[in-house]
Amino acid sequence: MDLEGQLSHPSHTFKQLLAAWRLLPRDTAPPVSSQPPRQRHRAEDRLGPDGVAQLVADYQAGQSTKYLQRTYRLSQGAVLRLLDVKGMPRRQRGLTDGQVQEAARLYAKGWSLTRIGDHFDKDYTVVKNALSRIGLSPPPPQRARD
Repeated sequence: MDLEGQLSHPSHTFKQLLAAWRLLPRDTAPPVSSQPPRQRHRAEDRLGPDGVAQLVADYQAGQSTKYLQRTYRLSQGAVLRLLDVKGMPRRQRGLTDGQVQEAARLYAKGWSLTRIGDHFDKDYTVVKNALSRIGLSPPPPQRARD
């Protein structure tokens, strides 16, 4: 390989480095790793077929996706993807009218959206959207001041 010939104006430092490289024995190439490439840690791989089947069974038994996230230590996207792959139809994720009224009462008492969401086993955004629909828009989040 003629590295020097590929450059129009190689620097003095480059020429010195190239000369030193040419003096190295040819068999000093770094060893090739015998380790297999790292596998991705997909949810299916971590849970295994039995774990995925149990997750689906829990969902069919009425457990919320938030419960499944906590129980199986998966992201929301991973839970939803596993349910989609298994052909599970998604349930209505909003709050009932009674839950919306209770959420409004709790919010008026000073509960945070996250705390109300945990109370109903829903994500805080579900609570925020439900309260917005009845005219209770929470204030925008406070930005940290420098």
